[in-house]
Amino acid sequence: MNKNKKNLVSIIIPSFNRKDDLDRCINSIYLQTYKLFEIIVVDDGSLDDTELHIKNVFPNIKFFSNSRNRGPNYCRNLGVSKSIGEFILILDSDVELLNRKQIKNMVKIILSEQNIGEIGGYYSENNQSIMGCGIKRSHVFDKKQSITINNFNFSICEWVASNNLFMRKRLFYEMGGFDEKALGGETELELGLLLHLKGYKNLISPDIAVKHNQSLKERDNIGVQLNQNKNKHFVREKWRYRNRLKFFIKHRLLIKRKVLFLNNLLKLDKIISEPISILAFIKQQFFGLKKQNSINFKSTKEKNIFLRKKIENYFILLFLIINTTAWNLFHLQKTLNSRKNKQ
Repeated sequence: MNKNKKNLVSIIIPSFNRKDDLDRCINSIYLQTYKLFEIIVVDDGSLDDTELHIKNVFPNIKFFSNSRNRGPNYCRNLGVSKSIGEFILILDSDVELLNRKQIKNMVKIILSEQNIGEIGGYYSENNQSIMGCGIKRSHVFDKKQSITINNFNFSICEWVASNNLFMRKRLFYEMGGFDEKALGGETELELGLLLHLKGYKNLISPDIAVKHNQSLKERDNIGVQLNQNKNKHFVREKWRYRNRLKFFIKHRLLIKRKVLFLNNLLKLDKIISEPISILAFIKQQFFGLKKQNSINFKSTKEKNIFLRKKIENYFILLFLIINTTAWNLFHLQKTLNSRKNKQ
């Protein structure tokens, strides 16, 4: 491994068939006021001419290409292994750095305190709320959950989304990097939660957030092109649940009584945290009998549509729970083996 260069930021960008998105992302990096960086693009077996294009247009960029599709976590780990920076910034190829002081702010923030783990955040084209934060009750920037460090406002997270994730490379390797077997949604979960458990602060802030342009060439990270939002959301949700349960098994959190993230596992906050019976829960959720329910329906038809949608959602939730449990039982030995390799 090359010796890290002090205060150098290594920017790692995995890409798959996103030549045009890469152009926009890279050009926004070159507009940054902070110039002490290197850019590493890892192409995950693209079928377009990404490699030729990048080498012609951006000859100073380090470019690595996989002979076959290996998934974004593999690409991120590969990029970090080829880097020489003290810090790493993981970006998705369809993000854009609109704040020209973003990287400068990131370096300033992480140098201000030794116990900072991951920092980042993003906002979408149609939503100015800062997202990319794995927290118990919300995935948006919430002032009620915020702290201030060095005049920057942050929301505290359990993990930070990997489309804009900045951290010390030393910590990245101490946590074991990204789990290359994690697929679908929340593939960055393990890295962030391990940092969180060890007392590091994972944070997002508007001052270091990127714009996520949601590429039309979106795909899930098991190599399937997903152009329909409904299918994409379902695939990611299924893998998100699997990854959460896998994390608990792998790190023995339940045995150690570290149940800080139990509510996040199945999103059953109301059943877990409120002393109510299952029947009362059903009444509250399906028939709107909860006192604080302020929904006013204009007609019986509108109410029936609302109830039907709610029932459909809970059947989907039930399927995800069953699917998650079955998948993890089937792959239990592999998970236990990966735990041994960590020790």
